[in-house]
This record gives sequence, structure tokens and C-alpha cells, in this order.
Amino acid sequence: MEKDKRKLLGLMMGLSVLFFVLVWSVWLAGPLTAMDEQIMQWVMGVRSPLLTDVFLFFTVLGSMRVIIYFGAAVLLALLLFKRWRSMQFLIASVVVGELLERILKITIGRTRPDASFSLISSDGYAFPSGHATTAMVFYGALLFILWSWCQKRWQKNGVAFLAAMLILLVGLSRIYLGVHWMSDVLGGWLLGAITLLIIFILHKRF
Repeated sequence: MEKDKRKLLGLMMGLSVLFFVLVWSVWLAGPLTAMDEQIMQWVMGVRSPLLTDVFLFFTVLGSMRVIIYFGAAVLLALLLFKRWRSMQFLIASVVVGELLERILKITIGRTRPDASFSLISSDGYAFPSGHATTAMVFYGALLFILWSWCQKRWQKNGVAFLAAMLILLVGLSRIYLGVHWMSDVLGGWLLGAITLLIIFILHKRF
């Protein structure tokens, strides 16, 4: 058990270092900024009506409105099965992730891509991506919960694959739709993962 805790702490520290390096690069508008623009230009060249429909669907799955509705249904199911600790873990993960994301957006104040890149309208600051953060904390928390319920390896692998694909596609949808830079999405994923690990470690500890 102690070995597992050390591994989790090590992973959290490693992700935190990567996150702060990313924040510093975004803040200073370093080489990563040029890479963001190159990727956005490439994305504009591969857009198609089919891909747009696909990514519009996945971007909705990362919206706070859907997360609230889906989360309410999950909490109701956990309540019926009297999974109090799982309920606490899910709520804490989403709430803390949302608060940290909003604070960082205001603190960093990065502007979104120009409207000429965007297929949908979106307001507010860019870094980190709220959709990417929310998808990571919500679907990641569900993965933690369902993982402990699964008895067979194929079930665990299936749940992990589904959660990973949802998190990945929600994040990529924000880049494809032109409302976030690549580094915004990376920042959202890292922030969400760090939040999950912190809540999970505290959850196990107390």
C-alpha cells in the first residue's frame, strides 16, 4: 500500500512539473505559441463536414451542462447503492477541478484563437481548456470508481479504454473546432489529472 502511495505521489509530482513548465511557456509566449498556430493551420486544412459533426458531438460530452445532467444520474445511482465515498470522490473531483480551472484562466488571461479559426462561438479565456479539464476529472473519476467494481481484466480494460477515448476526443474537439490552442488542451488534461490524483490520495488517506 505504501509503495502504491509513493508511486501516485511521484506521478502527481511529475505531472505537476510538466504543468508548470507548460504554464510558464504559455505565459512567456515561447516556441510553443508558434507550434500552436502551426497545428491550428493544419487542422483547418483537414476539416470536413463529417469530422465537424463528430467533433461537435464530442465537444458536447465535455460541456458543463451535460456533465451536470450525467453527473446527477451517476450520483443518483451511487446513492441507490449507498456508495457514499464514491459520491464524495466524484463531487470533490469535479468541483475542485472546475475551481482550479477558472482561477487559472483568470490568472493567466490567455486569449482564444482568432474567430477566423473557429467553427463555433466561445467566450472567456483560453488556458487551460475547461472542456479538457472537466472531461479528465469527470470521466477520470468515473474510471476510478468503475475500476474498483470491475472483477475481470477485460472489464477493467474496456472501462479504461472508453474513458481514455472520451477524454481524448473531447480535448481534440476543442482544437478542431478552433476555440482552443493545443497547449490549452494539454494544460486542461494535466490539470485534470493532477486534481484527480490529489483528490484520490486525500480520499484514501482520510
